[in-house]
Amino acid sequence: MNSLISSNRLSNGLFSMKPNRDDLFYPFQQLFDKFYDEFWSDNTLGSLKSRVGYPKWDIYTDEKNWVVEVVLPGMDSEDVKVEILPAPESSAYDRLLKISGRMSESHQTGDSVHYLTREVRRSHFERCVYLPNSVQGDPEATMSNGILRLSWKLPEEQQPEARLIPIKKLDKSDSK
Repeated sequence: MNSLISSNRLSNGLFSMKPNRDDLFYPFQQLFDKFYDEFWSDNTLGSLKSRVGYPKWDIYTDEKNWVVEVVLPGMDSEDVKVEILPAPESSAYDRLLKISGRMSESHQTGDSVHYLTREVRRSHFERCVYLPNSVQGDPEATMSNGILRLSWKLPEEQQPEARLIPIKKLDKSDSK
């Protein structure tokens, strides 16, 4: 509402309660811009499919690692499949990380169950994300308390060394 008040100041210092067209459509513009930016962006996460869905995950880097943490409540490592696949040729990335699985039958409910509220997914899932080209090799994969953690060591950045480039002197006869 601050934008409504500040943009509608009259010349005498009072405020008009008449809304401005830009103020009315600004929230819709923000939503559209966010959707457009997410859908058409070319970032490390690759595609819209990688940004939304189940299971939820965090992808981050620290000083030495590129990490994916996936929340898989009630699941064991036997229920999860982690694959590194070649990326499609049209992609700017070399590899694709694919995590898929299904909650074990011991956590499934029978057909006679009548849900009052249903928020826990028990179906098959699959999520994919492009791996940055700087992330090489296989990750260290661990699972504890329903959290799958994949961690790749990042290569140390090599600082370029200063070098002096010699210049050859050409005689006029050498330049022909």
